Amino acid sequence: MSNKKNIKAEITENRVVASCPDGEVDMGSDSPSPVDYLLSSLAGCAGLTLRAILKKARVDVESISEDLNATHTTDPFELRKIEVNIKVKAEDLDQNQLKRAIDLMENHCPVHAALCSSVAISYSAEIV
Repeated sequence: MSNKKNIKAEITENRVVASCPDGEVDMGSDSPSPVDYLLSSLAGCAGLTLRAILKKARVDVESISEDLNATHTTDPFELRKIEVNIKVKAEDLDQNQLKRAIDLMENHCPVHAALCSSVAISYSAEIV
């Protein structure tokens, strides 16, 4: 079964407004750029996927936070590398279990899957 997403975008000289099923996304000179949204999408998708995997493993996750650093060229603009540092606050979670969950997340996160063939993405994680 496949689902479809329909997003409409209006583009002017320095602004993009995308109409999504759940609201509008405003990108441009006075708001986050499309690349900012792309990186935020990776953070959101990876974090939600990781949380679901840990929940399925019966780990009670209190919080997940991420810090992303992207390396890119400027002319032409091309993302080269994204480093994601994940901090997980949870009881009864060990580093090996977290590593296995991140490996599973890489295989199940659709945003990671869409980016990883053209951008080097690395994950590090710690339990806080």
